[in-house]
Amino acid sequence: MAVVTPAFVSDCLETLEEIGMEAVEDFEDNGGEQLHVVPCINDREDWINVMSRWIDEWALTPETA
Repeated sequence: MAVVTPAFVSDCLETLEEIGMEAVEDFEDNGGEQLHVVPCINDREDWINVMSRWIDEWALTPETA
């Protein structure tokens, strides 16, 4: 079984501990064979490129106040 946490853009320590450790342990303790936690997209090069582009676009956008 695979677990995905799509609401999170980045893996925080709490997510890694609760999902990546505690949920895996609970799953296996209850008869599950293998639980795979799908990592968030924060360490993918294409995500970094998108974030960088967004930051560049925001920096170039004049403030409207």
